Amino acid sequence: MKRNKNINNELAEEFINNTKNFYEENYESIDKKHNNIIKNFYGQIKANNNYFKENLRNWSMQEDHSCPPQITFLKFKKLSIWKVLKFYFLRKIYNIFNSEHERAFFDDMAILKKNCDLSILKNNPVHFTPGCDNFYESKENIITNYRWNRYLYIADRILNKNLLNDNDTWLDIGPFYGGLQSIIKKEKPSTNMILVDFKHQLCRSFIFLKQLFPNSNHIFPDQIDSSFFNKKFIDSIIYVPVEKYNLLENVQVKLVTNIFSFGEMKEEVFKNYKNSNVYKNAKYKFLINRFVSSPFFEKTYNNTTNIMDYISNDKTKYFDIFPIHHYQSPKRKLFGSIKNRPMSSPYFELLLEKNE
Repeated sequence: MKRNKNINNELAEEFINNTKNFYEENYESIDKKHNNIIKNFYGQIKANNNYFKENLRNWSMQEDHSCPPQITFLKFKKLSIWKVLKFYFLRKIYNIFNSEHERAFFDDMAILKKNCDLSILKNNPVHFTPGCDNFYESKENIITNYRWNRYLYIADRILNKNLLNDNDTWLDIGPFYGGLQSIIKKEKPSTNMILVDFKHQLCRSFIFLKQLFPNSNHIFPDQIDSSFFNKKFIDSIIYVPVEKYNLLENVQVKLVTNIFSFGEMKEEVFKNYKNSNVYKNAKYKFLINRFVSSPFFEKTYNNTTNIMDYISNDKTKYFDIFPIHHYQSPKRKLFGSIKNRPMSSPYFELLLEKNE
């Protein structure tokens, strides 16, 4: 898909110009991990006006992550020969010392092929999405990457459990760059999407989704006020900064999702989301988070959130281990030594349905 090389920066400027106080955040309410990410981002964008154009998908501290090395005609067609060969040989060298990442990637692929609708996997190739320079092509013609595996699995769950129909409204808290939204929007084109995140992440989502769905209604933060949600929406993508979440209090949504970030938040911030009317009144809540945010033997995050905090008066429709990335064992320093180790806490997959 050919794109104007300046489109990312043009869209970034459009979003920033329609987002009051774009460069300001309430750092006191943000957890340590995201404090570092946000400060790092704003420093980079102020230092380099081309930052969006060059790094839409892979920012410092946040990225798609590398795929196994592969040389294919599709890669040569999509990327430069030099880039393909450079990546191939660098990954080959890296795998001599640590092949765990590659092994985990193929475990994820096997889980997808065994448990998901093959048509969803094949009809949503990652290389057709903006800024993608990192993908793997399977023999079944599934074209994906490490992060995209996650989005394919979650999209399959949402679609095959009929959590959304056309014209329904979906609230996602923490959409990252909008990859999951792009898959659902392709399958359910009239779905309304409310994205809640930090302003820089919403900008990233806008750049990504505007290129894929230029005819949808993209609603900027400055267009959202106390009366905005009194309107009826069709085929709308609404970008809501975290500080405007309270404006959603009386909005009716079919589905609320949160992938990973509830377990990373400060407890009072998480409770603000969980206790809001828009969350409590949604028909479905689909959550993927850590069983224990900060295990006693490795205090990963600065909170005490665990699986018990996600349980409510709603009906539990599904509960199990989240399988994607479950088998990864990256090298990391722990207890004074660097070894391949699993995550300190696995992730659960929880589907709740509101009691009528």
